Amino acid sequence: MPTLDLHRALASLAARRPIFHSEADFQHALAWDLAAAGHAGDLRLERPLDVANERLYVDIVARAGTARIAIELKYWTRRFEVELDGESFRLKSGAAQDIRRFDFWKDVERVHSLVAAHAVDAGFVVALTNDPGYWNVGRSGTVDQAFRMADGARVHGDLAWDPRASPGTRKDRDRSIAVRTPVSVRWSDYSLVGTERFRYVVVSTSA
Repeated sequence: MPTLDLHRALASLAARRPIFHSEADFQHALAWDLAAAGHAGDLRLERPLDVANERLYVDIVARAGTARIAIELKYWTRRFEVELDGESFRLKSGAAQDIRRFDFWKDVERVHSLVAAHAVDAGFVVALTNDPGYWNVGRSGTVDQAFRMADGARVHGDLAWDPRASPGTRKDRDRSIAVRTPVSVRWSDYSLVGTERFRYVVVSTSA
């Protein structure tokens, strides 16, 4: 069963779009490029899929051959301003890295549930960022230690907040996340805009 080579698709996209204004901009650009470059077809954005009486909205649903593919995207930024080919980009600093990491693994869990329910045949969760705080190891003993996703990390099992996490941090996220298939986190270079480095990580799931 054919599936999608997302690394090749992102390399193709980077040549045309090395930076994005927002997560929605990233989502639309990738969908456009997947279709235009022939990587995937029959694309839908924000497609609703029903799993166990729950409706889940997926950023991109596409087909690669006969395979149904789900793609969830994250775009995390730190402050950076640049003018590129006459277009101004003003990226803001995103706070709450711990919450963003939680949401990434939550998406991994969701995509796994879609594959397990045969709503799709394979899925990807992608995070693209210019913030090295995500791919660097950083200090240990943080409240989001279980959700850390530094380059080379191995993530598996039930991920939960440290008991010291504040109620504000846990709000709407006060549960563990199940990562049933071991994940070896590997960050790849996406683009270099001036001296600003953008990297991405992909977690894939298939039946």
